[in-house]
This record gives sequence, structure tokens and C-alpha cells, in this order.
Amino acid sequence: MRRPEARSNIFTLDGSPLCVACQDCGHRALVETKTLLAKSRSYNMEELSFFRFKCSQCGSRAVDKLIPHDQAEAYRWAKGGLDYTG
Repeated sequence: MRRPEARSNIFTLDGSPLCVACQDCGHRALVETKTLLAKSRSYNMEELSFFRFKCSQCGSRAVDKLIPHDQAEAYRWAKGGLDYTG
């Protein structure tokens, strides 16, 4: 699991979902690549910094975006089995 670099784009996800965690309440969610592509202006080259998220639990816009190494890691993280450690 890693944080996106400044110019990371949808292509960086390599088909895995984007992991999004609320900084205020800790809620976790996965955003599938196809969802990002549907909202993108430039297909898979859209930078991840373009996308703004709002927590569905508390409404906060303060979120962390994380890139998993693969889909299995993303799903383990979403269930609370993995913590981002740096």
C-alpha cells in the first residue's frame, strides 16, 4: 500500500481499486477503476489529485488516497485487515 505520488494517474492503479480513508471518522471505501474512468476527463491519464471525495459516513472531505499493490490487498484493507504504515 502506498500514497500516490504527485502525478500518479488512473493508469497507476493497474486495474486495482483506489483505497480512500476518511481522516475524521476512519471510514474506508474502495473506488473501482471503472468508476474513476467514468468521471475522468482524459481517460486513464487523469491524475488522482483531480478526484475529490466526500465521506459517506460523516461528510468530511479530508481523506487519504492509497494505492494497493493488487486487488487482494485492497479488499483486505477495506475490511480493516491492513493498516497503512507509511
